[in-house]
Amino acid sequence: MNKDYGKNIVQDVFKTEVNSVYKDNFASSRAVYSDSNFIYKVFRKEASVDQFKKFLQNYQGDLKLLATHENNDLVIFKMNKLPGETILLRHENKKKTSIDLPVLMSWFKQQVHEIHNTGIRCYNKYDEYKIKNNPNGDGFIFTFCDWTNGNFLYNESDGKMYLVDLEPVNWIPRNIWSCIVRDHFSTFIKNFDIKGLEDPKYVSHLEDLIVEQLSEEIALFG
Repeated sequence: MNKDYGKNIVQDVFKTEVNSVYKDNFASSRAVYSDSNFIYKVFRKEASVDQFKKFLQNYQGDLKLLATHENNDLVIFKMNKLPGETILLRHENKKKTSIDLPVLMSWFKQQVHEIHNTGIRCYNKYDEYKIKNNPNGDGFIFTFCDWTNGNFLYNESDGKMYLVDLEPVNWIPRNIWSCIVRDHFSTFIKNFDIKGLEDPKYVSHLEDLIVEQLSEEIALFG
């Protein structure tokens, strides 16, 4: 998508001047803009965008869907601008991000829990969130699948992290999720200045811990 797609409509509808926020490494199906206080995402109009809107309307994390605008061709999401820099940008600027491992593990698990809980809220409200029975009997977990370092922020002033991109999200069978979340956590944790991450056995041990803890904490669903 052209990085200026829908820019004039954003400015006209929301009465603001915006700049493009463009990820060169992101084969995007949306354009992203910002002003001083808000983020605006412009999507081509399709069923998956409406489903994602419903997800954001039920999500209780830091990212908030504040308003939407739709016409025959596109949909615009207006969202709050969260403080900080992406970890990707910090890497590019040679900034180290040192956070204690227990804090990182706790934050990661909080995001996993809230995304799954949002999936359950949507399941209880919308037909398109219904899931078929799992023949293995393991249930499903609603999961965010893109833990790359352009999708979460670190704010030095308060030492907090924020997840700022929640696409794609979908139900995943629990037995498959138990493998996928290992990669998600490994991808996430390697962005930080943590002693011992150069040792594959130590990373595998941390993956085991996170899967074990989340598996115990997330009740069977579906």
